[in-house]
Amino acid sequence: MPTTIHSRVAALGIAAVAGFAALGMSAGPASASPEAQSAAGTVQAPQSSGYPAAASDYADELVQAWGNGDDIDVGELAAPSVVDGLADHGDEHATHWARIAADGDSIWTDVVYENSVSHEVMALTVANKTAEVDEEQAVQDISFHG
Repeated sequence: MPTTIHSRVAALGIAAVAGFAALGMSAGPASASPEAQSAAGTVQAPQSSGYPAAASDYADELVQAWGNGDDIDVGELAAPSVVDGLADHGDEHATHWARIAADGDSIWTDVVYENSVSHEVMALTVANKTAEVDEEQAVQDISFHG
């Protein structure tokens, strides 16, 4: 995966977090649980380039499976290195992730989430063609910031 995508997604994630913090909104429609919604119940649509929705939806499925403690689905949706990254991170506050941004090109989509409790940012990189045909392990990379 090109380093420029990771740099771009980190900048996009940080800018999105700052923007949502200023507006007082932190949860999008891909929240791992209802508790991730803001106190006022306001839902802010995540920022996106519009590039493939299938990749964002696929990443959302992974985040939801992780939040629900579904190790089987996590293993089916993510590459082993991503599964290891989630395990290394631990599942404290795993139900509090909400998608805040998604951006990509014809090959990869980076999907960014913010944790409403810890305020960490998690970026997942999804292989678009694998996600489009709903094959296993389309989530190929993970990183945590903050």
